[in-house]
Amino acid sequence: MKTVDVLYTCEIDPEITSESPDSFREKIQSTLSDSRGWVKYGYNFVYVQSRPDKSVLKIILVSGDKAKNKCGSRLGGFSCYSPDENNIYMNLNNWMGGSASTLPLDRYRTYAINHEVGHRLGLGHPSETDCSNSEFCNANKGAPGSVMIQMTRGPDWVRPCVENEWPLDPSVYNELKENPRLSNTYTVSFPSVTGGGNNYDVNIVVALLILMIVLLMAIIDPIVSFVKETIAKQSKK
Repeated sequence: MKTVDVLYTCEIDPEITSESPDSFREKIQSTLSDSRGWVKYGYNFVYVQSRPDKSVLKIILVSGDKAKNKCGSRLGGFSCYSPDENNIYMNLNNWMGGSASTLPLDRYRTYAINHEVGHRLGLGHPSETDCSNSEFCNANKGAPGSVMIQMTRGPDWVRPCVENEWPLDPSVYNELKENPRLSNTYTVSFPSVTGGGNNYDVNIVVALLILMIVLLMAIIDPIVSFVKETIAKQSKK
């Protein structure tokens, strides 16, 4: 599997005293290095202490008010990814247990990190409505839902799937292929991951092979005809 490095750093807004910078960083690092996370899709997250430029993702824990200011009123109660700044703003209110999610707090934090990093990787929400119309969830009732579902809204939003903090296994639901893709200022390439969904890479290869065969036949047929005619003329002499 081809791997893709994603550089990131993290910090806490200076006004926050209810969480320490070290514990916040440790939670980010442990989540992004876990084999159950985006690592299984071929991403290698590299922590750096300083940010030389905006190509390095910055994950910031901010107050609820600052999250509302940064994320806009529509996402005021949520965390968000800002593609122009390449920043993730983690909402302190939800970080401390204020969301509608019923996941235990540590699991919710894992979810929030994986979800927002998913946006950094160029992935959107499976749907901007609840999951009642989700083809995957309706076919797999009671199964863990995609980590790109807005689980901060609570279990009713996720049904008929259930809340889940990790990207699903590509063989079950390929997060990179099944979820909408977003346009980010600081793009990250997609690793070559097979399994689940439509295998677009294979389809492209097959189409190219068919095209090559057709072109070869178009070239070979006149040559074969010419050779046959030449042989026929020579035999008559």
